Amino acid sequence: MTLFDDRERAFEAKFAYDEDRRLIGVARGHRLFALWAATRLGFDADRADAYAQDIVRCGLDDRHSDAVLRRVFDDLRRAEMNVPESEVEATFVAMRVRAVEQMRIEDLTTPEHHPSL
Repeated sequence: MTLFDDRERAFEAKFAYDEDRRLIGVARGHRLFALWAATRLGFDADRADAYAQDIVRCGLDDRHSDAVLRRVFDDLRRAEMNVPESEVEATFVAMRVRAVEQMRIEDLTTPEHHPSL
């Protein structure tokens, strides 16, 4: 095996790792956002967890964050929660940021999160 082959495999491994971490971050952000909404909707812990799983699935199925945002906003509106759309959007962004921050902390404190290249 040549040095070029080794570098190519390392690059592919890094790309796969980065893509995996990106998807995990998106799903985590969607989960945090769904749990925020579940609190607003007055769900108990079990129902909130089921709702969060459903929202994460919605995000993975559609692959567009707008679908998650729209779904949660519509759920809040159907429940007659008078939450301004701007607050929902701001919370959505804040939860995505929080998810990234949590993952950075994990990367710094958990060595097995780093790919061996």
